[in-house]
Amino acid sequence: MESKQGNIQAGCAAGTASGTRRIDKRVPGLKLFIMQEELKQYCRNELVLGNTTLPTGTQGEWYSFVIPLADFGCGGGTGYPELADIDRVDFQNMAIRNAVVCITELALG
Repeated sequence: MESKQGNIQAGCAAGTASGTRRIDKRVPGLKLFIMQEELKQYCRNELVLGNTTLPTGTQGEWYSFVIPLADFGCGGGTGYPELADIDRVDFQNMAIRNAVVCITELALG
């Protein structure tokens, strides 16, 4: 089985990268999950932008992020998928306001 390592990267600049738009100078409350969809198995940790995961910088009116896949706590136990089996990334808006997200590249591996 091939091991997946690396990061989820996001940032936006002039419509060419990915990230979340800065609203009121706060990071939108987006929760991230990664999972193996067919077996409906999520990794151990969910990450919250601006809480457990801080921006790596800003580009204009956008925050940018690099999220190490290891932070999700996949594998190593019953009921948690291995990184090599991950095939889905979910974002959940935790706020009552809209969250604007721009993703131009998302790579697991």
